[in-house]
Amino acid sequence: MRATSGSVALLGLDSRHSGVAARRATGYLPGNLVLPPRLTGRQYLDDIARIRRTGASPEVDHLATELRADLDRNIGHLSLGNRRKIGLIAALMGSPQLIFLDEPTGGMDPLVQQTFRRLVRNSADTGTTVFLSSHVLDEVQHVSDHIAVVQHGAVVATGTVTDLTARLTRTFTATFPSPVRPSDFASVPNVTEVTGGERTNQLVFSVRGESGALFERLAHFRPSDVRGAEPDLEDAFLDLYRTPR
Repeated sequence: MRATSGSVALLGLDSRHSGVAARRATGYLPGNLVLPPRLTGRQYLDDIARIRRTGASPEVDHLATELRADLDRNIGHLSLGNRRKIGLIAALMGSPQLIFLDEPTGGMDPLVQQTFRRLVRNSADTGTTVFLSSHVLDEVQHVSDHIAVVQHGAVVATGTVTDLTARLTRTFTATFPSPVRPSDFASVPNVTEVTGGERTNQLVFSVRGESGALFERLAHFRPSDVRGAEPDLEDAFLDLYRTPR
């Protein structure tokens, strides 16, 4: 489709004047995947290989085995998850330099999702750039090197998982040989709250930012146990969406 204005370049190739070359080097799995129902998965993937002019047959069989995809039934008879496997194979085959994946694991069982993560990680490790759009935050957390959070059409935060979770409040529960007063930790940097735990000799600390100062202070009281609850990407995502902008 012709643009009304502006330009797009993929891998340095103009999308309008070098569209064929750009597409040949790009893999894409759309969120709304539509495949020809009367073709088998193998027929469809052979067509894609011919369009791209790549010899993908051995690679297709390998990916199909990895994802447990049935390539010999008509696509119209496959479940949503199995159709997405075909689309994922189409996106990965031919060793593309750039891959776009939109909600890639919808309808797939957990074991296949694990395989997907490994395949995408392998692609990235060999130099392929992978753009993954997903609401499955556990998937994003385990696959992505760099994350962007989009809210109302705008990027509101970027960084690694560590970057995005570092700003959150973490909770530590310390158990002592004998009761310790919360006031003993009132001046510790980054400690926002100290409350009693389930037992009289327990304290619960809320920490926002680096926790080193807390542990230095705790060492003076020789706790018998310290347990932490680290925030994950879902916590960071919810915190960003709750913050007024």
